Amino acid sequence: MCLLELDEAERLATPVAIEALRDLAEWWAGSTEPEMSPPLCLGWDMHRLWPSDGFALWRDLMFEYEPPCWIPGIHEPVTLEQYEAALVDQWRRYDCPKHWTDTLIIDVLAGEKERGYEPCGEAWERTEATLNEMAAKVGAQRAAAKVERDAHEASRLKWLDRFFDLDDAGYAKWLADGRPEINGVKYERWTERRFRELLEKTPPMPVIPFKAPAPTNLIQTSAQFVRDFVPPDYVVDRIFQRRFCYSMTAKTGGGKTAAAMRLAAHVATGRPMGSIQVEKGTVIYAAGENPTDVQARWLGVTQEMGIDPEAVDVHFINGVVKISENVTNIEAEVAAKGLKPFLIVVDTVAAYFEGDDDNDNVQMGNYARLLRSMTKIPGGPCVLALAHPTKRAGDDDLIPKGGGAFLNEVDGNVALRRDGQVIAFEPLGKFRGPSFEPVHFELVTMQHPKLRDTKGRPIPTVVARPVSDIGIMERERATERDEDALLRAIDQHPRKSRRDIGKLLRMSDSRVYRLAQKLEQQKLIRSERSGWTLTGTGQRELNAMDSRGSGVNQPPLPPARFPGAS
Repeated sequence: MCLLELDEAERLATPVAIEALRDLAEWWAGSTEPEMSPPLCLGWDMHRLWPSDGFALWRDLMFEYEPPCWIPGIHEPVTLEQYEAALVDQWRRYDCPKHWTDTLIIDVLAGEKERGYEPCGEAWERTEATLNEMAAKVGAQRAAAKVERDAHEASRLKWLDRFFDLDDAGYAKWLADGRPEINGVKYERWTERRFRELLEKTPPMPVIPFKAPAPTNLIQTSAQFVRDFVPPDYVVDRIFQRRFCYSMTAKTGGGKTAAAMRLAAHVATGRPMGSIQVEKGTVIYAAGENPTDVQARWLGVTQEMGIDPEAVDVHFINGVVKISENVTNIEAEVAAKGLKPFLIVVDTVAAYFEGDDDNDNVQMGNYARLLRSMTKIPGGPCVLALAHPTKRAGDDDLIPKGGGAFLNEVDGNVALRRDGQVIAFEPLGKFRGPSFEPVHFELVTMQHPKLRDTKGRPIPTVVARPVSDIGIMERERATERDEDALLRAIDQHPRKSRRDIGKLLRMSDSRVYRLAQKLEQQKLIRSERSGWTLTGTGQRELNAMDSRGSGVNQPPLPPARFPGAS
């Protein structure tokens, strides 16, 4: 029986004999250890009950359970006289209101009795009678509280019965009225009740016996794993493989179509591109971006290579079609026409994109997988998709648009860079297979008898022509000589217009402009309102050219006679 259920004031008013506490202290000393420090927890109540007689007992308890403590190096040793003086001082301090850590002796006596304490002596008999009386009060208090709770519960159950009776009547009327829609919680409760009733009337679903899954063979031995290895089958040797999907990325006007059409012509004829061997096979070219321009360029390529456009093994898809809806149709046509394509060119990724956001990773990833599916067309072709980079991408960042998802799904990306009339592609970002040196082409202007406007005037078109390594070196040396000549001309004729400088050097305006851009990037010249002038760096470079002997095999430029010059 826990006395804490009684009011604290009633427990404080209960008398306790000091002999009862002495008897309890002897029980602690001879058998069970107390659950707390008796002098620290009971000191306040001992002082309250026995302000004079209780000190001796409290002091003995302190010596027993809280003896003087001496920690070397922390404080000096405490003598018994000093410790007893401190106890006297502490006993006086108990003359204060009760703290929440102070425990009542009557509570401890009752608790220890439940732990097995068997008291003795006349003083304890009086205390035990007091405890029994207090326990009876606790029992009576509990009984009264139970009666009150029982009455409250009976009232609550009666109210609930009345509520459910009224709710059942209201529910029946609501059903009879055709379940009209009403406001409030009542409508939600009745709707849910109606649903549960219908659910209970629904027959249970038949139990379908579980079938054990068929045995699989997902884990292979090393021998099984390498048994079906397919060696690389190159369309363009050491660059593009059959059954692989690639992207060719270049800026607008960077020469994607020209380079792709040249590759298509070499694959269709089996002719090597310089020292690069090409496998002969059928080509399918999907001309989705400006098919008319592709027609003109193809006539130019066949004219430049001496190919009969009527007989060459290249087939075109004219305009944009939904690839997702026509892959099966393309496969059927390939089979019906007996084609075995080695190369499929998609011109361009943007033209055939079927989504609404070409920067969305999910859409572009699905699109790349759709393009890859064309590698399974009979013949196992290589798929080459011409792509645009992100806006304001530099030459070192020619990655297809579409986040990382598109690039992750293709087998490789080649970046096509343009420098004047020379273009070159090389791996960038990702490429499955051996790397390769840049493949160069020069852009040349061609004419074809069919390329004329309605007035009969010829229409030129631009095609790509492979350039050998020696040709690239010669072009680089020629460009360096022209740059040196332009630098010297600007030094001798500063602030002259591009046209005037071009006449002096016998170069076209566009050639002068491209060379000047390079010199500006190298901070050798700067553009001013009326022309160009040398920078300090440019003057030092010119002096260095003079000291080591310039590669320009010409005498210093004579003063030019420009229109309006004095």
